[in-house]
Amino acid sequence: MTKKIGARVRVVESSTSLPSRFYWSDRWRQIAQVIDHWRESGEWWDGEEDKDYYLITSAGGGCYELCREAPGQWLLSRVLD
Repeated sequence: MTKKIGARVRVVESSTSLPSRFYWSDRWRQIAQVIDHWRESGEWWDGEEDKDYYLITSAGGGCYELCREAPGQWLLSRVLD
């Protein structure tokens, strides 16, 4: 089951620009693994940038989808069960 979230989150990036931890629901979550990464084209005709998506697992055992909309601007897109 997937739960759509769409909430802004703070993300700390590694030296390779991959997310290494994120802050959501009043706590930091360490990222254990980046399972997948893809880029989706934004609506360029409306001036939207491309978005980077990361399917990750946390050290605490959750599976999440993070979206980098622009440098330093992150969303928690979905939580997966």
